Amino acid sequence: MMKKILFLTSSYPDIKGSASVLCSHRVLNCLRDTGKYQIDVLCVQNYCEPKEDQLRDIHVYRVKPSCWMRWIDDLQCRGQHSRLIVLMSKIQRVVASPWYPLLSPVSLRRMFKVADNLTKKNHYDLVVSEHHGVESFVCGCQIKKENDWIKHIAILWDPIKGQTITQYLPIKYINKRIERLERMSADYSSMIISTGTMRDYYNSHHDIAKDKRQYLGFPGVIRPSEEVPTDKLTLIKEGYINVVYSGQLSPLQRDPIPVIELFNRCQFAEKINLIFFATGNVEDDIKKIKFKGQFSYNGYIPLQELHTIYRHADYLLNISHTNPNMVPSKIFEYMSYGKPIISTFVTDGDAAAKTLANYPEALIVDLKKNDEANLQDLNLFLSKNHDFVDFEVVKHNYKENTPEAYLELIESVLK
Repeated sequence: MMKKILFLTSSYPDIKGSASVLCSHRVLNCLRDTGKYQIDVLCVQNYCEPKEDQLRDIHVYRVKPSCWMRWIDDLQCRGQHSRLIVLMSKIQRVVASPWYPLLSPVSLRRMFKVADNLTKKNHYDLVVSEHHGVESFVCGCQIKKENDWIKHIAILWDPIKGQTITQYLPIKYINKRIERLERMSADYSSMIISTGTMRDYYNSHHDIAKDKRQYLGFPGVIRPSEEVPTDKLTLIKEGYINVVYSGQLSPLQRDPIPVIELFNRCQFAEKINLIFFATGNVEDDIKKIKFKGQFSYNGYIPLQELHTIYRHADYLLNISHTNPNMVPSKIFEYMSYGKPIISTFVTDGDAAAKTLANYPEALIVDLKKNDEANLQDLNLFLSKNHDFVDFEVVKHNYKENTPEAYLELIESVLK
């Protein structure tokens, strides 16, 4: 008899360009492609999505978010009022501070109600919850608490412990709330999958879920997709050194200014074409820089179009997070395309820098170092003839960063 799985995530399919949600989709799709399981997905309903859907053998159920969250989502999906969205998101974090790190207790209540009804109706063998938006993760724990017979796997794309501390709340309160979630995951999970970058942290701190925790990387190492038509290819300039960045930016957590200034001072500055596909309140700061080469700042584009851009880029750029435990999942997409990668970091022990250490065509720039030393390294890297890195080499070196590695762990719990 086909075993049944309920997957709890924030959205399906992903319409916001979220790296963490995309990781969940890759695991989901890998499960689906086996043809061995009945898979249902429960997520939050975004703008213009139906309440129920059937997508390639995956049955999708959606719950309405709170009115406030729905307003923010509607604006994001329409691509409007970016400053208003930033303001509303800040207000949301302040208002939701009594429930930290939950952002929407209303969404959690609605999700649990539907998840509980589906569980009683379908008698799932396994519930998998992911931690992008804590609501889906907490809902998975609640389902396990109410149905002791069911198996529950919690996937923590972002760390619960060791995460960036919010500026709005006292540290003691934050730690107390995070410890509460740690205890919940330990009590109501059959297995917890954490990213490998958190291994050192948990080894040096008391890990109450040690017996249940497994470590894997982000499932970003996937075979490169075929090219698709995109008008964004006009951004690639012949005769220039085309450097592409994709992802979120932030003046406090992922600041692009230092690396842009570094490019602007290198000996190839006038030949550099920087292409950003990004979100974040940094565009005004970037415009203040008189860049000697070419520069374009674009919003998110569909993933297949972005991957087509990767194929035509000369270099791919990563700007690391100030939290040393964070590894952007796009690094593994970058490596999958075999291109040379330039990655910066500002914090000692940066996990992204450690991750790229096994990639043969990477320049890791420590922005704490003297600018002249970084300039020398950058000039040398840009002047080299780089080898294309074959996908099979990347897959071999980063096996724990494949969706198949997650499939193996999930199937071990289902046995």
